[in-house]
Amino acid sequence: MPYPALVEGQQARCKQCHHILLYRKPNPINRSIAISIAGLILAIPAIYLPIMSMKMFSISSTVSLSSAVYSLWLNELYFVALVTCFFCILAPIGKLIIALTLGIQVKTNQFKRPSYMPLIRFYQRIDSWEMLEVFMIGILVSIFKLRADADLFFDLGLVSYILFMLCIVALKLSFDKELLWNKVVVDD
Repeated sequence: MPYPALVEGQQARCKQCHHILLYRKPNPINRSIAISIAGLILAIPAIYLPIMSMKMFSISSTVSLSSAVYSLWLNELYFVALVTCFFCILAPIGKLIIALTLGIQVKTNQFKRPSYMPLIRFYQRIDSWEMLEVFMIGILVSIFKLRADADLFFDLGLVSYILFMLCIVALKLSFDKELLWNKVVVDD
């Protein structure tokens, strides 16, 4: 039995167990566009600004996401550098760009374009590839390990990184993949 056509904010429930089968998120296109733009703006300071500064004895050091990847590369940890770069930088930014592109295509009624379907498929694949939370856990672990041995200072990059991560989480919650697929099926 096909799902009923739902308007924004409506739910379809099973008649026997009352489990939610489908939930049409409220205002998903505008929210996804706004979150994608905010995430892309925050990506630049999140990647390049220092996340944390450390002072141990008389030696000071700062680290950013880009400098961490670069440092891994210089220390000949090529695979770890590439994986970190992909999962913490490229995949989240790619996800934001694709969500923004799909949102704009739906908003401007250009979902008949040949790029629409491959973008939805790629978004579904890349949706689980970003691992910003794992990098955040690494930051927290290093904070707890270093707090007794060194003076730690949190920089603007950490705030940007947390907000960037929250944009990715908010996009997951607001992006309505079912609606995007229905645009193709219903409007054909």
